Amino acid sequence: MKREVQVAKFDELISILSKHDHGQAYTIAKANKTCIICKQEAIKFTSSLAKFEYNNSAICEICQIEYLG
Repeated sequence: MKREVQVAKFDELISILSKHDHGQAYTIAKANKTCIICKQEAIKFTSSLAKFEYNNSAICEICQIEYLG
């Protein structure tokens, strides 16, 4: 991924996580087992690290790859 694209994705992620209703969105995503970003179901993970990240951020594995690399 080109550096400019990485920076843009990271900036987008920061914007998403900085919204004033992030705490409420996080709670809802965790309760529904969905992703805070894409709103898709987040119940299957290919690694314990991806599951750990979801448990901390409510970001599904697909979005983790897209936004975090």
